[in-house]
Amino acid sequence: MKTTTKLLTGAFCACLLAVGLTACEKEHVHAYEKEVTAPTCTEQGYTTHTCSCGHSYVDTYVDELGHEFKYYRSNDNATFEQNCTETAVCNHSGCWATNEREIEGTTLDASLYFVVENGIIKNLTSYGMGNLYGEIKIPSIINGEKIVGIGCSAFYGCSSLTSIIIPDSVTSIGSGAFEGCSSLTSVVIPESVTSIGDYAFYGCSSLTSITIPDSVTSIGSRAFYGCSSLTSVVIPDSATSIGYDAFCGCSSLTSVVIGDSVTSIGSRAFYNCSSLTSVVIGDSVTSIGGRAFHGCSSLTSVVIPNSVTSIGGGVFAGCSSLTSVVIPNSVTSIGGGVFAGCSSLTSITVGENNANYKSIDGNLYTKDGTTLVQYAIGKTATT
Repeated sequence: MKTTTKLLTGAFCACLLAVGLTACEKEHVHAYEKEVTAPTCTEQGYTTHTCSCGHSYVDTYVDELGHEFKYYRSNDNATFEQNCTETAVCNHSGCWATNEREIEGTTLDASLYFVVENGIIKNLTSYGMGNLYGEIKIPSIINGEKIVGIGCSAFYGCSSLTSIIIPDSVTSIGSGAFEGCSSLTSVVIPESVTSIGDYAFYGCSSLTSITIPDSVTSIGSRAFYGCSSLTSVVIPDSATSIGYDAFCGCSSLTSVVIGDSVTSIGSRAFYNCSSLTSVVIGDSVTSIGGRAFHGCSSLTSVVIPNSVTSIGGGVFAGCSSLTSVVIPNSVTSIGGGVFAGCSSLTSITVGENNANYKSIDGNLYTKDGTTLVQYAIGKTATT
């Protein structure tokens, strides 16, 4: 009996020993490694503790740094109405955030750039004002004077001027006002302007588009001469005349719409507009000046309204793509060589009731009793 008790006791102890050893083997003490994440301008810093078993926790939070802007540089963008601004990049390494702020009291002094007499801006160069550049918005009031006009040659030769905004107080743009502004790409003309003078935008070879407002009544001679980048023009119903050589040499001009109030198209108005394919002539035009469309080699057709009474000499000379022309009953005179060099012209239609002209087999003749004078391709042969 005693032997049995001893055996049981020994077995029980052995069992307890085995259980104790198993419990020891499963016990784990975490050994953490620290990784510090530094704060940034916009995010907190912290420390991450990670054990090899995968367990981790985060503590020791540090507030974000916030941006630090120290070194500002001027943007050199002051205008006559707005202060200059300056910009800085955050001083903290790796942060490229920027901050822009306005510099008080840095608007441009218009008196240093413009000379004004009786509300008219005078020629800058002759007054030693120098060459304006970039984008310019002309103030409506300078030295207490309301600006009512851009004077003759006011911005003449400002070759670095790229954009101009004219205030709505201006009623006239003088002769040669922007002549030679070869970098000028855009112009805002307000509804207050009634006249665009001779040579106003002469040689503005970078000008791609312009809106002529409904207030304009006249476009001067050579106003847009040599604006070789200009692609389209709408002449408003308010305009009554288009001057001599007004759009001469506008070689990129593809379409023209002439308003219904225009009564005359000046001589050589669209001379050598070699890309011009479409022309809409308003119903009030009574005369088309000599060589008005001379050299418009891409023009394929034209409709002359019933209001036209006279067509000058050589109006369509050199329009080598022109295939057809309709001449209304209203036309009473046509100059010589009107279709000279129109090598593609196959059809000239004349109204049945026209008392002065007649078309036969696609050719144009004058009516003079029994004599007909041929004008179709610039010939003056009597038949």
